[in-house]
Amino acid sequence: MSQEKRFKKGEVIYKEGDTLASFYILQSGKVSLYLERAGQRTEIDQPAIGQMFGEQGIFGFPKQMFNAEAHTEVRVVEMPIEPMKTVFEKSPAPYKLFVKAMGDELRRLRGIVKSNKMDNGDTGTCPPRMIPRLCAILVLVAEHTGQKPKPPPTNVVNFKQPEPPVGWVPEYNPARFVDTDIIVNFNTLKIYTSRMFLESPLRMQGVCEVLAKLGYVSLRYEKNEETDIEELQEVRIHNKDVIEHFGEFYQHNFFRAGKSETIHVDRVAIMLAIGLSELAASREVDRNGAVQVPYKEVVEHSRARFAIEFKDTHVNLLEKKGLFMKRQTVGEEVIVSFDRHEWAQSSKFWRIIQEIDRWNETGMVNMKEDLLAGRKAAAQEKCGGCGHIIQTPAKFCPECGQKLAA
Repeated sequence: MSQEKRFKKGEVIYKEGDTLASFYILQSGKVSLYLERAGQRTEIDQPAIGQMFGEQGIFGFPKQMFNAEAHTEVRVVEMPIEPMKTVFEKSPAPYKLFVKAMGDELRRLRGIVKSNKMDNGDTGTCPPRMIPRLCAILVLVAEHTGQKPKPPPTNVVNFKQPEPPVGWVPEYNPARFVDTDIIVNFNTLKIYTSRMFLESPLRMQGVCEVLAKLGYVSLRYEKNEETDIEELQEVRIHNKDVIEHFGEFYQHNFFRAGKSETIHVDRVAIMLAIGLSELAASREVDRNGAVQVPYKEVVEHSRARFAIEFKDTHVNLLEKKGLFMKRQTVGEEVIVSFDRHEWAQSSKFWRIIQEIDRWNETGMVNMKEDLLAGRKAAAQEKCGGCGHIIQTPAKFCPECGQKLAA
């Protein structure tokens, strides 16, 4: 019925979400129960010798809450769940209630530890787990307290309109104010953020600044007469759907088990997604929403736009992050097809994540910084002999071998 089992150091015993046929009683060694979110590992518990883990299937919770990994060489007793479950269900009612209460209490306590450990790990300016919450707060407050523009339109001179970063393809002109905009009083937003949702108003302002930098909202400031400092007064939302869908996209990928490459931003992947979205913008889609672009155009556009020599490694990079393209030969020409909406949406979401990551690095949102500018500047460096674009600092041209100027 039961059997002794050993695990080597670093060996995974089970993963979060697994349905187990057995549970374990620890005899020797150390086992780490942990969660992995957005590539970050948070240890929740280390069972002591004689304690069990993976037992929740007995009480009707077959999917595991955590990952379990051998922290050292481990020896356990493996107990099959079904026989124990049968014995439990046939037990006298008082004993059954007692054992179930003990199991529920263990599950509850581990849930509390999980919540505390996850919260204590949020040390950044805008921790990843807070991102979908802030998007949801902004959208909810806008829907319930926001106002539509009233004619004549609000004086647009007072709205700060930064130049969109290079590579961002707007769906609208951010300087144009339309009837579908929603105007939110920032003081109201701060009250809801801090009192109703127990979130930081400064963090909410930072999110608004990130969205303003990318053109999804506009911000109106007024000078405080007492402090002589400009303070945020209004948030004018131009594209609520992008904010709402981004929050849903981020929470889905952040809280799923394991490491999600989709929300780990890669600068090259962003530029490639932007470049292909630009190529697809003026082309018709088929009934599946896909567009067809000559492969040669993809290569030329990537080289001219971002100084990237498009190769198979880039296709693999994009596939790893969930963007797929199909290549086929039509006549003598290679054609690539991909979902236009999916690629455009991913490039928008990645730009938001990129700006938030930069905000966490520097502690502020720099409205004038272009996070793609470095790669674009590299496109201006060419070999004097053959004209080949030099993508990285080098002493010799990789194409013709000519020595480059220092």
